Formats: sequence, C-alpha cells, structure tokens
Amino acid sequence: MMTKRLRAIVAGAALIALAACAQANETDATSAERSTAIEGSDTSAGEALELRLASGGLTIGEPGLHPRDAYLFGMTREDIVAIVTEYRGPPTDQSSNGECGAGPMEFTSFGPLTLNFLDGEWAGWSMSQSAGDPPLASEFGTAIGAGRGEINADDLTVEETSLGTEFDSGGIYGLFSGTGPNAEVTELWAGAACNFR
Repeated sequence: MMTKRLRAIVAGAALIALAACAQANETDATSAERSTAIEGSDTSAGEALELRLASGGLTIGEPGLHPRDAYLFGMTREDIVAIVTEYRGPPTDQSSNGECGAGPMEFTSFGPLTLNFLDGEWAGWSMSQSAGDPPLASEFGTAIGAGRGEINADDLTVEETSLGTEFDSGGIYGLFSGTGPNAEVTELWAGAACNFR
C-alpha cells in the first residue's frame, strides 16, 4: 500500500512532467508563430504580395484581396523607405525643394513612385508615367494609364485647374490627359504634394 509520502512524491513528479510538456508545447507554438511571422515579412515569401496606392499612404495585399497591411503618412523616412525598398528595390533618386507650398520638402524616388517628406516624416506620395517600371494602383484600380471610365465614379470629382483636368477619387488626386470620356490618368498623388498652381 502506497504511503502518503510516496503518493506525494509521485504526484509531484507528475506535475513536473506536465509542466515540462506544457512548456515544450508553448515553445513549439511560439517558434511556429515566429517562423510564420518571419516568412510573412520575407520578400521571397511575399512575392505574391503587391504594394498599392492609398489616400493615407500605401498598403500591401494579395492580388484581388483587401489590403493586409497599411503604412500611413507620419512614419519616419527611414522606416517607409526600408519597406518600399523590399517591394520596389533601392531608391533611384533623392532630391529636395525648399519652395513647396506645404514647406520645404525632401523626396525619395523609386522609379515613377516618389515619397514626399516634411521635417523627416512621410507626408505624401506621387506617381508619374514611366516606361518599363512595374505599375502601382490603388485597391480599386486607380493607376497611371487607367481610363476615366475605370475610376470609381461614386468617389470621382473632376475640375479644370491650372494643372489641367484634375480629379479627386476618394482622397487620391490626379490629372487626366483631357476632358473627354477616353482620357487617361497621367499623374497621381496623395497627402502633401509639391504642385505649383
């Protein structure tokens, strides 16, 4: 017959073994989560993800699906440049302009995509026409070269300004090549821009 002391020892050993198993399972789960997170941030694993234009910054997501992550204006220059570099390669140009209406601005370009910075913070972006560069579009298809009929009419307002045929599509601004129904998008921007009117 098992004594009280022996039963206590056996019970204690069982609890230690159970705790060890739980800790091992937790470690395995944590390792799996970390592995998934690393895979998700790896550019080779994220080849199916695309960088998209947004009125408040940029987003990434799988083609045909809603954005998975959003990168909003207000980020540091270092952070947003590192993120865009993952998807567009290294910057192709850096410049500045002290006469912008919003104040002195600095720019980092990735081909046709330019990031605009005020006081070291990301404040806006612009897109221009450029042959041979991978296109960027918003979640709803607003992109350089898109026809006027392809822009979401529910959010679209158009007016003639000193810049040309200017439009606003849900906070993404741009220019059409003309006033007719077959006009195409030639310029896009959001946030703080350096447009001279």
